[in-house]
Amino acid sequence: MRKKGGVFKKITSVLVALLMVLSTIAISPIKANAATPKGYITVSVERFTLGLGYLIEPVKVPFYSGDNGAKILTRLLDDYGLEYRNTGKVDDTSGLVGSTFYLSYIRDDESKKAQIPKYITDQIKKEKGDLYGRQDSDWLGEFDYTYMSGWMYSVNNVFPGYGAAQYKPKDGDVMRWQYTVWGYGTDLGAVSKWSGKGFCKVANKTKLTKEIAEVNSASNSSKLLANKDIKSAYDNAYKVMKDMTISQSKVDSATKKLSTAVSNFNKPTPSPGKVEAVNGFKVASTTTS
Repeated sequence: MRKKGGVFKKITSVLVALLMVLSTIAISPIKANAATPKGYITVSVERFTLGLGYLIEPVKVPFYSGDNGAKILTRLLDDYGLEYRNTGKVDDTSGLVGSTFYLSYIRDDESKKAQIPKYITDQIKKEKGDLYGRQDSDWLGEFDYTYMSGWMYSVNNVFPGYGAAQYKPKDGDVMRWQYTVWGYGTDLGAVSKWSGKGFCKVANKTKLTKEIAEVNSASNSSKLLANKDIKSAYDNAYKVMKDMTISQSKVDSATKKLSTAVSNFNKPTPSPGKVEAVNGFKVASTTTS
């Protein structure tokens, strides 16, 4: 009986040891072979022509080798849990309609009624156009409000004449997805072969968008926004961004105010009790006292 008991104990100890090894392997973190970003761009999704603000506020987003604008956008929408509909493929760079990426809808169940700016409604009336509501209250996309409505994107305040899958990101770029109500983007300030010269002039908000993203994406974002000066400048920046008819000077002023507030916050604090050198004096004599 003792012999059998000894064998049983040995088998049990081996099994316990094996389980400990397996459990260690199971809970040990596996190092991910994550790709290294090639750089970062700022991205936002805006509904300012409807008076409804952002769907995605400005954020800094990494991009990787082989990325294009469509891949970056869809990855961001997935991260935010926003459903979308599109035609074409995110990796098709042919530029052919129906083959390359086109963002047709984003899920948006906003309950607030759209407040379309007067400069847009006046132009629709001038051109004897029809203004109506969404086709589906849970989605926002092409042909909602007018037959010219839909999603467009700009890079550094320029609306490219090609699809997002053909856009190759560069470090520091600002890609803004904006909803156009009338004129194929002329209400956003776009000038293209479809929109013509446009009926309005919209301020360049590239730098301001980037400044907002710097705060939103900072590791100490909550501390930054707890600062009175930064919070005031930040709130003002949002107000300026949403105003489609605001002047360039006010945009530039808001950009500078936010940049300065953040810069002042990040300045290193001088060490207490530090005595600066005093020059211009000579020692006339010394004593042992």
